[in-house]
Amino acid sequence: MTKPYDISITIISDTKISISEFTDSTSNIIFNSKVKSGNILNFNFLSSINFDFINSSDIKIKLNNIPLDKFILYDSLAIRGSYEADKSQLYLGFYKYR
Repeated sequence: MTKPYDISITIISDTKISISEFTDSTSNIIFNSKVKSGNILNFNFLSSINFDFINSSDIKIKLNNIPLDKFILYDSLAIRGSYEADKSQLYLGFYKYR
């Protein structure tokens, strides 16, 4: 994969999403908001990206045009994760939001 990397998020149900990019030891929030169903969000990043999704069933995700849906099929669990491009490493954590 080559720079810039990208993440695409299709919103299935109204939800809240937080995305931040980590470069040169600095984390920058690039999106932190509620999103209505039907929207598609696209973000480019150069190194690492962190993300939080309130409910795994609210979204569909593609990372560098590769669907990640089979990894996030945990209904009603929130997702906290990251992708480190230099290591080609995806980290996912699931937890109850409420």
